Amino acid sequence: MTAQQQSLETLLGISSQRKSLKQQLDAASIKAESGRTTLADLPTVQIGCKRYIPEEYIANKNRKGRRSWIQAYGFFLTEVSPDLRTLQTYWACSKCDERGKSSLFVATNTTSPIEHLRRSHMITEADGNAYEDSSRADSQPPSKRRCLELPAARSNVNKAKELTVGWIVTANLPFTAPSNTYLRRMLDLHDASLAKEVPWSRQSVRDTMRKLFEVKKGAISCQLEKAVTKISFSFDMWTSPNRYAFLGLHAHYLDASYQVQSRLLALRRVWGAHSGDNQATTIYDIFGEYGIRDRIGAGVCDNVSSNDTCLASLYRQLSPALAEEDIRNNRTRCFGHIVNLAARAFLWGEDPDSFEREAFTEAAF
Repeated sequence: MTAQQQSLETLLGISSQRKSLKQQLDAASIKAESGRTTLADLPTVQIGCKRYIPEEYIANKNRKGRRSWIQAYGFFLTEVSPDLRTLQTYWACSKCDERGKSSLFVATNTTSPIEHLRRSHMITEADGNAYEDSSRADSQPPSKRRCLELPAARSNVNKAKELTVGWIVTANLPFTAPSNTYLRRMLDLHDASLAKEVPWSRQSVRDTMRKLFEVKKGAISCQLEKAVTKISFSFDMWTSPNRYAFLGLHAHYLDASYQVQSRLLALRRVWGAHSGDNQATTIYDIFGEYGIRDRIGAGVCDNVSSNDTCLASLYRQLSPALAEEDIRNNRTRCFGHIVNLAARAFLWGEDPDSFEREAFTEAAF
C-alpha cells in the first residue's frame, strides 16, 4: 500500500482491516476501566467515518436504563461530533456485526430494530425474553438458578419451526393453523418452554417458510453438483380450480453411490399462454437457478403435442448445435400414457365407442 493510500485512509477514517464492532467495544471497555471524567477521555468506536461512544458511558444519573429485549442482540451507541458534542443515539445489530456488516437504527423507538431482527435473523421477542431469562439464571446462585425455567435449546426451536412448516405444507393448512388455541394448549402440555419460544403467528410461519425454501434449494443445488450422470428431468402442467397454471419440474440422476435420486426443483406458476415455447422458457430459467443448463439429459413428459414444441424449444436454448434427430432422441414419452393407450387399443380396438353402442343396443331389447 502506498503512502498516499495510507494517508487517504487515515483522513477518511477507513481501516485497511476492519475491526468488528464487538472487538472495538471490548477494547473500549478495557480502556474505560481506569476511570474517565470528561467526554474527551472516553474511548470511542468507529463505524465508517463516524465515531460513537457506548451509551452507558455517558448516560446521566436521572436516565433509566434501557429495558428492551433488543439489547441482548445489539449495542446502543451515541454518535460524537468532531467538536465532542453528543448527537443521535443508535442501536447496532450484533448479529450483522458478526457477519462483517454494519446495521444501525435510530434508537428513539424499537420498531425498526425489532423488524430487522425478525426479518433478517428470525429472532422475535420470545427469543429475547428467553435470552434474558438464561442470563438471569447464570447470575443467580445455584440454589435459585434451579428454580428458573431453562429455555429450550436453539436447535430445538429451529427444528420446531421447520416441522411446523412441513406440517402446514403437507396437510395443506392455512398459515394461521399454529395459532389455534387448543393446539397451543396441547403443545404447552408437551413442552411449555419450547412452545413459548417458537413464534406461531401467520407472519412468522410465512417468513420461516421463505427462509427454509432458500436453505433447501441450496442443499439441492449441492446434491446436483455431485451427480455422476447427466441430469434428466420430468415435468407436467396443472391448472388449479381457480384457473392458476403451475408447472412441476423434477430432476433425476445417479449420486456418487450410483443410487437413483429424484428431486423436485420447482412448482412454478406459468404466466401467459400455456404454449410449448412458454413452458420451455420457464424450465430453462429454473435450470439456470440451479446451474445445470450444461448437464441436462433426457426429458420425460406426456404425449400432448405442446410438449413436443416445448422440448424442441428447450433443447435449442440449451444447445443450439443439437440436431433435430438428437432432440427427438432426448424426448422420452410418459410410460404411463403409453401403457394407457396400449390398454385402450387392446380393449377397444380402433373403435373405442363400440362397447358403449353395444351396451346401449342390448339395453334397448
